[in-house]
Amino acid sequence: MTPWPEWAVHHWVWENESTEESAIALVDDYLARDIPVGAINLDSPLYEEAAAAGYFTQVDAVSGPGIVDWWKGDGSLIDYFNPDAVQWWHEQMDKAIELGIDGWKSDGIDTHIIQAPYSPGLGREAGRNEYGYAYYRDSFDYLREKLGDDRIITARPVDNPGSDIGGFRTDNDAYPVLGRPKDAFIRWAQLGAFSPVMENGGIAWENGTSLTTYLTHADYTYLLGPDVFVAPMLDEGTWRTLTFPEGRWVYLFDARKTFDGETEVTLEIPISEFPAFVREGSDIAATLLANR
Repeated sequence: MTPWPEWAVHHWVWENESTEESAIALVDDYLARDIPVGAINLDSPLYEEAAAAGYFTQVDAVSGPGIVDWWKGDGSLIDYFNPDAVQWWHEQMDKAIELGIDGWKSDGIDTHIIQAPYSPGLGREAGRNEYGYAYYRDSFDYLREKLGDDRIITARPVDNPGSDIGGFRTDNDAYPVLGRPKDAFIRWAQLGAFSPVMENGGIAWENGTSLTTYLTHADYTYLLGPDVFVAPMLDEGTWRTLTFPEGRWVYLFDARKTFDGETEVTLEIPISEFPAFVREGSDIAATLLANR
């Protein structure tokens, strides 16, 4: 049995407007097109109340709330070392928890602590890792305290193995500026299916260990767990040159094709397939190949 619920391994989606109407419209559109979705992420909470109470980190001891620049504009960071701030934040979380949510996407805001590092709760500057640990730990522990051990979070530090499919974009019609050509979007979605979190908009961790091991940064090949080898499509077209890691590998889309480790090959990968391989003789190979 896996340590996470079934929905967590399905396709996730998000949108920026974050009203009840926009969220329902997004879900209805996916359902109408028969596109499977495991989860939807929604933003964003109150500000002025917390600022007035002194619940944010600061630039220094006398600056007041530190303003950081993040992907939704200007904002501030909860001081997780101030018990009153944490209690207030839990009260905000409760409003969503009472709806019976299944988990949090704890996005990578912790890196912004370098812009406002002073914690009034600590009486000193908080380190980047120190703040990140407090942020992710509180998100995880409080959710499970309220709803039980089948609830999860995604913790997304700066080195996350995953991406917003198609990239963070606001105008799908603005290609080539912000939009995406069809083949690039398909290849990106295929890559998402072989990432710890598949999100159209990862980092997922198993018992504190990253699910991905990068092999070569030059061409972005990696292992998903110990027995799935992934070589993302980086260029337009259907050809991919790659070097297999140690072992013997079976092409996920055609079990007749096997490859020895530490060899370089050039393969044609049609748009309906993706360069993903499973380790010969592994448990996951037996499962995936039997279900094809």
